[in-house]
Amino acid sequence: METRDVVRTSFLGTPVAWTTTNRSYYTLAADSVTLLGLEDETVMPMPTSSRGTEVRRARYKLTPPFPELRTPVRVGTSWAWEGTWERLDAMASHPKREARRIAIVAKEEVKVPAGTFQTLKVVTESGSRVISREWLAKGVGTVKFSNQEREGQLREYHAPK
Repeated sequence: METRDVVRTSFLGTPVAWTTTNRSYYTLAADSVTLLGLEDETVMPMPTSSRGTEVRRARYKLTPPFPELRTPVRVGTSWAWEGTWERLDAMASHPKREARRIAIVAKEEVKVPAGTFQTLKVVTESGSRVISREWLAKGVGTVKFSNQEREGQLREYHAPK
């Protein structure tokens, strides 16, 4: 098993433009890509602020780690996860318990500012509602996403050194 640090920068805000830099920590195994935790920094234009922007930083730990992708990697594969999200920064709160159902639902070509990618569309549900959609490209990770709060597209990608 290998742990890898993946950095990606995405943007496309609703309703205003924002930029988020994510650092995600994964464990790569023969049968899965598992998210251990993540950090993000979001810069949002704030016309009412004297600085003109607001910066929000967050760090999260998932227990047990969240299986973002499982084998076989093909349309129709699905799996479940039950665990907690714990925020570890200054805005720390009690761990939030969740149960999720994840499924690979389609193969799609996706065009984003970073390029055009062949992706797998992964849908995550909590209870009876869809809470997120992610388009994953081999060797890159998330190139596009949407959830209840926002949407994002990969602007640029920097592989870890």
